[in-house]
Amino acid sequence: MALPLEAINRESAREKSIRHGHPSTMHLWWARRPLAAARAVLFAQLVDDPSARPNEFPTEELQREERDRLHRLIERLVGRFRSCWAVLDLVESAGASCPAGVA
Repeated sequence: MALPLEAINRESAREKSIRHGHPSTMHLWWARRPLAAARAVLFAQLVDDPSARPNEFPTEELQREERDRLHRLIERLVGRFRSCWAVLDLVESAGASCPAGVA
């Protein structure tokens, strides 16, 4: 999957400048990676590049349009879930109970 690198880099730089209320500030880890880069890699692993489906996207133009659509989808998802940390709250869940946001 082709990735919108400029947008990922911009979001990664924004995340690195956050000094309060961000998971990366809980503990200084030796190899911190911006969450934007991690999200982009996960999305790329889950979604095929349009060129991998020549039956659905036979021309370069159709492939480019589908990539643009996927890039817009990524931007919408990031905007919607930027501050949604309750999706998988393993830190505050206790014992064998289900993590908050999952139940």
